[in-house]
Amino acid sequence: MNDNCRYDVVGLGTVLIDHVVRLAEYPEVDSKNAAVGDHYQVGGPVPTALAALRRFGRSCCFIGRWGHDPYGRMIDDDFVAEGIDAAGSHRCDQTRTGFAHVWVCGRTARRTIAYQRATEIITPEAIDPDLIAASRVLHLDGWPADTALAAARIAHRAGRTVTLDAGSPKPGMTDLLAHVDVVNAPARFIRQFLDHDDIDTGIKRLLTMGPRLVTITSGHEGAAIGDAHGIVHLPAPAIDPVDTTGAGDVFSGALIHGLLEDWPPQRMLQFAITAAALKCRKLGNREAIPDRREIESHVCPA
Repeated sequence: MNDNCRYDVVGLGTVLIDHVVRLAEYPEVDSKNAAVGDHYQVGGPVPTALAALRRFGRSCCFIGRWGHDPYGRMIDDDFVAEGIDAAGSHRCDQTRTGFAHVWVCGRTARRTIAYQRATEIITPEAIDPDLIAASRVLHLDGWPADTALAAARIAHRAGRTVTLDAGSPKPGMTDLLAHVDVVNAPARFIRQFLDHDDIDTGIKRLLTMGPRLVTITSGHEGAAIGDAHGIVHLPAPAIDPVDTTGAGDVFSGALIHGLLEDWPPQRMLQFAITAAALKCRKLGNREAIPDRREIESHVCPA
């Protein structure tokens, strides 16, 4: 990859504030239940992936939109603390910052999310092409659809790599995939987007739509990576999960790190799946992100 760039990764996508509420068990409808605890954190697939990349020593910039409200100031403070440049982002008094309520089950560590994105989206016209061209990788979550597609086209014209965290099907997904080099998605995406459950078939179909590399994650069951040379499956490391929120986002960040290192697919997958598993041992999507040394010690024990 081109080394004469200002950033390793520029990301564009959703940013919001998560209010994470921990419960002993999921409540029944029309009941009252005491929370075990709660905290606030900056969420969104791309910001969390960038935070992971910062742990691995990568330079990052985020393009998004949020307001000058209390939640917006939390995002400002988080990006400063994490060392994520927000030079391409837009903050507006008329915009309400997005938020999410995340309920985490203490028994299973699984979560349910209800969210609302910012009241105004960043438009294609607001993108600075020079900012995207100044990066080695453009990382997307597919939202806003028109803006993500415009950014991907700019990146490809500049000869940059485009990665996509396809957490769920979004408008214009087929058009976007034609301009994506690497796509990571959970197994449910195969069911929702391609209407079947076979991961290998799903990877092969996605490879015909534009990407040259595809990863599919299946939680505690592991993950798979595929390219023109074949498909590799790896099991997930055995852990006692505490909080799975952000695990897929950390996986994406770790995968991008492997791309920047020009690792072979199996090594990229092993690093990414280990990073995601280690994150699940702790609460949150910032303090819980492991650094490269910790991941490597589990991938390649001394």
